[in-house]
Amino acid sequence: MESLITLSRDMVELSNTIKEGLDHLDKRLADGHLEDSYYLFQDIIQAFYSVTRAMESIQSSIEIETVVQAADKLLNAFEKLSISYEDQKLNQARMDLQLILSPAFSAWSNELHKCLQPIMES
Repeated sequence: MESLITLSRDMVELSNTIKEGLDHLDKRLADGHLEDSYYLFQDIIQAFYSVTRAMESIQSSIEIETVVQAADKLLNAFEKLSISYEDQKLNQARMDLQLILSPAFSAWSNELHKCLQPIMES
């Protein structure tokens, strides 16, 4: 049980780090740095996948369906922003981040925290 609590805390901490990364990405895009912010975007996606893999490892212990649904929407948002990067469209990337990806991330993060809170409080 202790390892489950530790894993849950690590997932929440990493989701908070992802939020910080998204905030920094927004600032970089606002400053006109599309190309050199791509690596940060890739790091954010990798961190998301790390949390997703960890969730899969504990799915037998908790109900994760709402987190999975929110993760699917977040993946779609990542994909949309990725297309803006590929097309070198700075303004579209900023809009995708602010209007699609950030709200999808917030929904996913909220579901993740709700799902893991009972474990961390035990």
